[in-house]
Amino acid sequence: MQPLVRTFHHIRVSCFLAAEIPCIARGYCERQTQGLQQPQPPGSHEDPSFLYDPVATKFINCMMWDGKKNLSIQIFRNALARVKEMQLKKVADGKDAETDPLKIFHVALRNLRPTIGTKRIRRGARMYQVPMPLTESRCSFLAMKWLITASRDKKGEKNERMYQKLAVEMLSAYQNQGDAMRQKLDLHKQVAANRAYASFRWR
Repeated sequence: MQPLVRTFHHIRVSCFLAAEIPCIARGYCERQTQGLQQPQPPGSHEDPSFLYDPVATKFINCMMWDGKKNLSIQIFRNALARVKEMQLKKVADGKDAETDPLKIFHVALRNLRPTIGTKRIRRGARMYQVPMPLTESRCSFLAMKWLITASRDKKGEKNERMYQKLAVEMLSAYQNQGDAMRQKLDLHKQVAANRAYASFRWR
């Protein structure tokens, strides 16, 4: 009978270990990973596109209308594709042209960034447009705003789409031309016309 009892004892120990080992291993893993940071999902403001570019994401959000972000992303992608197509035609004709549409987009925004702006300040009973330097975020916002408004207000052909007009304005800004660049020059002219009120900034 002793071998039989020993067998039952081993069976009971084996069952105990089979039940306890996963719990022990789980506790060991939890202790090992306690100091590690768990991966988090991306934020709702981040663009899940292939770009992963904060400037492009901000431009898409500025161009978004009525909460239709997917439509804004599609317009931006089609505009980049249109820019590349237009530049490849120039290369096929033997001209030297940049074919990276994302680089053209960044250079266009850099060209549209104003160096100085104006701010309304009251002195007595009058309001004056006082020249004042702009912050980096304000410069970027104005460049994106001018590019978007110039594309929307552009009078093209009857069935011309938004991405086609955006591509044309993007290439024009890349070459320091177009309606968006005209808005930047108008702002600089306004600053030059009101330079006599620059001292009001410190009063």
